[in-house]
Amino acid sequence: MARPDDQTVSASVLAEIRKEADRILRAASAYGRFPTPVDDIVAVARLKIEKEASLDVGYLTRMYKRVTGTIKHAVDKVWGLFHSGDKLIYLDLSVAETKQRFVSLHETGHGFLPWQKDLYALLEDGDSALDPDPEEDFERQANVFASEVLFQLDGFETAANSSAFTIKTPMELAKRYGASNYAAIRRFVSKSHDTCAVFVLEPPVWEAGRGHTYRLRRCISSPSFSKRYGSIQWPNVFYANDNGLAAKLPTHFKRKMTTRCRVPSPVPGEQERFYLEAFDTTYQTFALVFPESELKAIKARVLVA
Repeated sequence: MARPDDQTVSASVLAEIRKEADRILRAASAYGRFPTPVDDIVAVARLKIEKEASLDVGYLTRMYKRVTGTIKHAVDKVWGLFHSGDKLIYLDLSVAETKQRFVSLHETGHGFLPWQKDLYALLEDGDSALDPDPEEDFERQANVFASEVLFQLDGFETAANSSAFTIKTPMELAKRYGASNYAAIRRFVSKSHDTCAVFVLEPPVWEAGRGHTYRLRRCISSPSFSKRYGSIQWPNVFYANDNGLAAKLPTHFKRKMTTRCRVPSPVPGEQERFYLEAFDTTYQTFALVFPESELKAIKARVLVA
C-alpha cells in the first residue's frame, strides 16, 4: 500500500516555513554554497549534531533515563532524534550521508521553527515520522522545512527549469545540493510547471506467472498533473506482464536506466499515450511519466532556457 502524504501543508503554513527557511539560510550565508552547508545551518539554530554515537536500542534506552518531560516515540527504526534540553541532534550514522543530511535538517526544523521547538523534551523520528500519519502536522512541517532549506528555496527549481526535462536532471542536481536522488526527484516533479508525475516503486520481485512486480511506495504529481487528472487511486502493484509502464521499467538484474519511451497511459480511463523515463537505484525505482501532448511544451521550454 502506498505510504501516506508526508510533505503537504497549507499555503499559509508553507509561507511561514519558507520565511523561517530563508531566515536560517541567510544567517548561515548558505545561499549559493554547494553542497548546502548543513553543519553551518544547524549551528545557526544553536544546535549540535552528536557524531560520536550512533542511535541504537541500547543508546536510546540510556537516553530515556536521562530525560524529564514528554517523549515522542517513533514506532519503527529511529533515524534521528532531537533532544531539546541538550540542543543535540542524534543520527543513525550507519545510513547514507545524504539521508543523514536530510534528517539533520528535519530535526533542525523541530528545534528552529518557533511553534515547534519546545513541544517535546525528546523527539524520535523514524520512517513513520519521515512518512508521518496525516494528523501529525508538525512532522510534515519539519519535512517541508528540511526540503526548503536543503534545496535553498527556489534555487533548485531555477536550475531545474533551465535544464533539460529528463530524470537525469534532478539526479545531477542532487549531487550539487548534497541530496538523495529521492529527495531531488521528488522536488523536481512536485515543483515542476510541466504535467508530470513520478512513481516511487519498491525493488522488483519476481512472481511466477506475473513476472517482475513493483509495489508502489508513493506517487508524486506536479500541480498541473493533479489539476488535469484529479485525485487518482493508483494500483498498489504494477505488473510487468500487463504491458503497461512496468513492462518498460529497468531491473537491477539487467539494467539501471530506461531511456525515454512511449507507454500506455497509467491514468485510468485516459487514452492519450505517455512517455516514460526510469531509473533503478537497487533500493527503489523511479518512473517519471508525462502525457504525449506535453512533449512539445517540454521541448519548447528547454529551447527558450
